[in-house]
Amino acid sequence: VVASFSSSTIQQSLSLEFGETVHIREEYWSNEKTVTWLRGCSFNNKSKKGIFPASYVHTKEFTVENEGPCEIVSPVEDAIVKEVSFVLREWNGQWKSLFVYRKSLFHTILLVMGELCKFRATIVSNTLTKEHAEEMKHQAVTMIDWGNGQLGMDLVPRVDYQQADPDSVSAVEMFRIHERSVRNCQGAYVEEEPDGIVTITEREKHQGEAIHHLLVSLYSFACSVGDNSEVLLSLYDSKDGKFISEKFVMYFTKDGQREGSDKNSSTI
Repeated sequence: VVASFSSSTIQQSLSLEFGETVHIREEYWSNEKTVTWLRGCSFNNKSKKGIFPASYVHTKEFTVENEGPCEIVSPVEDAIVKEVSFVLREWNGQWKSLFVYRKSLFHTILLVMGELCKFRATIVSNTLTKEHAEEMKHQAVTMIDWGNGQLGMDLVPRVDYQQADPDSVSAVEMFRIHERSVRNCQGAYVEEEPDGIVTITEREKHQGEAIHHLLVSLYSFACSVGDNSEVLLSLYDSKDGKFISEKFVMYFTKDGQREGSDKNSSTI
């Protein structure tokens, strides 16, 4: 459904809400070339059937399981398109409350919702190249995460722009994905261009590569093993839970002294 439709003025009609999915059962033609009215039901309430204007819906591919009276019709749609529809309906109530309480965020959320509507319509049209479509989906996801954060809603853990599957990701990895999503969301900000176009810029993910020189001084090695020993030093990232540098080996004699150096030389 690309536009809301009220059934209060037309008998036997079906009310439509923007973004919902309907199952078309019959078509009514005004002439041999134009379909003006459709008859069907909403996926939210399949028991209620009615007619609605053909211009209010956009047809798309679907799959049918168990054809017959108990058939199951499932629309084939992009996950981002489906999520944008859900988010717009969810934001609608929160957005109205911003107006009631005269929050300055009201205007910004309105602009972001308008951009999401444009993104959804463009992706559904299926006229973009694969690279352009991927870029637009990434922008839509950034706007969704930013809006959820501003409205105090739950943030969806993602890998790239796809929702993380909790069944295939461990609890620890899911926590780290959620942490990265939070950092990216907090680092984003809204920009409104003079021509009315709204963009949300993410914090730079790929900053310039920095080179650091680390000086390590080993003051003591209180581990008397009675034999020659090796000490391995490496940098550890507690956020990702892994070592991020090569190992540096230090050799010690059985007396606890650095091998090949005097007693006062303990700097690497």
